[in-house]
Amino acid sequence: MTTWTVGDVRITKVPQMTWHIPLWGLVPEATDAACAEVAPGLVDGPVEVSLHGLVLESGGRTILVDTCAGHDEAADHVLGLVQSVGTIDHHQHDVRAAVEAAGWAAEDIDTVVCTHLHFDHVGGAFLDGAAAFPNARHLIAGDEWGYWSAYEADDHDYVSINGTVRPLVEAGLVDLVDPDHALTDEVRFVPTPGHTPGHVSVEIASGGEAAVITGDLAHHPIEFLAPHWVMAADVDGAQCSATRRSFMEQYGDGETLVLGTHFGGSSAGRLEASTGAWTPA
Repeated sequence: MTTWTVGDVRITKVPQMTWHIPLWGLVPEATDAACAEVAPGLVDGPVEVSLHGLVLESGGRTILVDTCAGHDEAADHVLGLVQSVGTIDHHQHDVRAAVEAAGWAAEDIDTVVCTHLHFDHVGGAFLDGAAAFPNARHLIAGDEWGYWSAYEADDHDYVSINGTVRPLVEAGLVDLVDPDHALTDEVRFVPTPGHTPGHVSVEIASGGEAAVITGDLAHHPIEFLAPHWVMAADVDGAQCSATRRSFMEQYGDGETLVLGTHFGGSSAGRLEASTGAWTPA
């Protein structure tokens, strides 16, 4: 498993699956020619898109950020679309299996963070008719649940609220929190709206070091270098573009570890706003 240490916080990537697709399959403006113009060499043919969770060990807590895709109609539909333009490599059947392969029992996870409520970030939270992580409080930004709970969610390509999130809410396992909620002294939410209305990223600060987990603010590092590009599943593409610009200003210092929820390879690197460089870590 890939791990990083940020001060006293240990971060472990738990991969469920990867996709290999042309980037324009997610971001229509990201053609080969456009990518070559923005950042020569950063995108060369199909890209690897990772579906993974991240386990944070902080302040005595074991926190899982995002639960990847589950086994429902929404997942099957979108994964079928992915396979129409690329390939899928299954590492684990679901994120619970990925967590267990990394050395934790499902019962060890005491907190599940939902950066947003698209199927590939919450689908693995409810499996086989029960909470996949039965001892965990599931944290969702209030604005995010407010939007999707009132939406005809099961008619939307990217969500499966009724099958995966609503059962957790009804079981009393969900806490609706502010978009800047602090989980520990070292880990907190950062509001990054646009992809969805209540989308959050997760900031880690410990021992003079810093990291941030993007969520779906970007699906590939090149989107920070072309923040005006709009992703197919953005609820508000203009707002997401503005949020990416702000993110680049805040975290593009060349020192903050940026952990992309969908970035391929190591899934981490550093942004340098002054030069527009992405350096994998």
